[in-house]
Amino acid sequence: MKKTRREFIREKRRSLKKLKKTLYDVRMGCALHEMFDGTQDFYYAFLQAEKAYKEMDRITKPLA
Repeated sequence: MKKTRREFIREKRRSLKKLKKTLYDVRMGCALHEMFDGTQDFYYAFLQAEKAYKEMDRITKPLA
């Protein structure tokens, strides 16, 4: 089934909303970095994911 551009963008925005909640949940786990490998690597990876989310949100927001 072929989607319109608008439907496609709306679907992606819904996915981004789910991602935002997931990032929030992961952020709460970042405080427990010693549970991973004792370094800040997990937290830095999280920051990169959050930055990517914000960029995708910025790009798709005007399209919705």
